[in-house]
Parts: sequence; structure tokens; C-alpha cells
Amino acid sequence: MDVVNLSVIIVIGLVIITGFFYFFPIGLWFAAQLGGVNVSLMELFFMKFRKAPVAEIIKGLIMLSNSNIIINRKDLEVHALCKGDVMNVVNGMITARKIGLDLSFEKACALDFQNINIAENIVDILEKQE
Repeated sequence: MDVVNLSVIIVIGLVIITGFFYFFPIGLWFAAQLGGVNVSLMELFFMKFRKAPVAEIIKGLIMLSNSNIIINRKDLEVHALCKGDVMNVVNGMITARKIGLDLSFEKACALDFQNINIAENIVDILEKQE
């Protein structure tokens, strides 16, 4: 084997490894497992394939899990794919939980689509709706 063939094989190998780590975000999967979020590598792959903001969704799920709020990953992904602000919904639900108010995921998504900063205005929002 000459040097040219060896270097071509090395370059092709590096491209394959880089592509693998791009489409299979192992770091996010590991962070999700440590954060108590049950998500598989294939789910992350398909989220990436659907062009969902994988890192933002996983970060939000970890934050919700740490606050003992259970949200389905698919629901959060759908909200993100509909151009919703995932972190606004997550922070709003966490803030509502901290101050003892009940805010459903659906209501938080509806408020987000109205371009309302949920975490800052949670008390006023829920008082108006009651």
C-alpha cells in the first residue's frame, strides 16, 4: 500500500466518523441519560433528520425532569417544529410550578404562540384567564 492510498482511506474514515457523530449526537444522548430523560439514539437521529432543535429539546426535557414535570418528548418536538419557543414554554412551566400555579403544557404552548413571555407574566396571565 502506498502513502496515497493510505491517506485516502484515513480521510474517508474521518468523514464517516464525523458523519456518524453528526447524525447520532452521542453527547446529547449521554447528557439526557444523566439528566433522567429516557431517549434513544434512534429518536435523536430522527429528531435531527426532521430538523428539530435537538439540543434545545433535550435541555428543556432535562430541566423539566429536574423540576418533576413530565412532558412527552414528542409534544415538545412538535411545538419546536411549529416554530414555537421551547425554552419559553419550559421556563414558564417551571416558574408556574415554583409559585404553586397549575399551567398545562397545552396552555403554555398557546401562550407561547401569542408571543407572551410566560415566565415573566405567569401570575397576570393566569389571573386574567380565571
